[in-house]
Amino acid sequence: MDVKQEPFRHRIVISVLVFFIGFGTLIGCGIVQEADPDEAIPNEQETDEPDEEARTPTDYPIVIPDDWDLNVSIESRPERVVSLSPGHTDILLALNVEDALVGLDRSSALPKALTSIVRVGTLDDLDHDALDGLRPDLVLANDQTPALLNWQAKSETDLLIRNPDSLEELCRTIEEFGEVMDAAARAEVVVSKMREKLATIRRDLDALDSAERPRVFVEMWSDPLMTAGGGAFIDDVIRAAGGINVAGDKPGVWVAYSEAALQAEDPDAIITVFQETVSEIESGKRPSWQSLSAIEAARYRWIDLDLVNYPSPRAVEGVSELFDFFHGER
Repeated sequence: MDVKQEPFRHRIVISVLVFFIGFGTLIGCGIVQEADPDEAIPNEQETDEPDEEARTPTDYPIVIPDDWDLNVSIESRPERVVSLSPGHTDILLALNVEDALVGLDRSSALPKALTSIVRVGTLDDLDHDALDGLRPDLVLANDQTPALLNWQAKSETDLLIRNPDSLEELCRTIEEFGEVMDAAARAEVVVSKMREKLATIRRDLDALDSAERPRVFVEMWSDPLMTAGGGAFIDDVIRAAGGINVAGDKPGVWVAYSEAALQAEDPDAIITVFQETVSEIESGKRPSWQSLSAIEAARYRWIDLDLVNYPSPRAVEGVSELFDFFHGER
């Protein structure tokens, strides 16, 4: 088994727990491990800086309504930020405000130069003492959980919850974080580059016949088999890449999917966030899948979880990779 597969599975564990706790259902999916510094992402964020004279400082204080309809008041530029979401961490890095980043969740990947930043656990297993010790003036999260709410009840720290479920919402979130962090000009650069790349892919899609858009099954968990519903961020990524999520008409984020349903749907293409799934398909360890059209046509592949599951600037790279997989390299 490829050793890189395990961190992806651990990150999926975190996401499954977060969403199912939100719906009142707990699934025991394994033990969450800290991100491996050796597998931390390189610092590949854009380095272009806007003209200093074009910068418009944020006019604090600002009030931002979060995803739970709570008004979060930011009195001044946050100097000590804790990110509890890999996607939010990527946004902060893209905004070049890592100087303010003092704490992270276990799954956020970082350039090696920043791997000494303190890890404070997960949304479901939060180290309150470690978080308090960092004295943050802003905590960014993508969901509410009992562990987070218990900490918040005893803290006066600003908590901003944002969980974009589409590429458009992601762009707005980047612009919002830019305003929060007094980096609006940088956010404009990041969003502009993202929109430019997405527009190029859209033009390529417009040149294709609608019949060329494959019906896609995405494996987000293997036992039990689960996929992404219409409320998942990856659903929008698949659509932007010119695919049709076979479970896109299902409500919610995580959707249980039976082998019988998969056989009946018989997708044109299959993507998975587990490298071991590809190995199992190729070694014949998934006999029920061998008759699927996607397997017979060799239209299956692994995709990096970080590029498709977490709303971050890197999602555009995920869209590009999936477009090339669905329609051939441009």
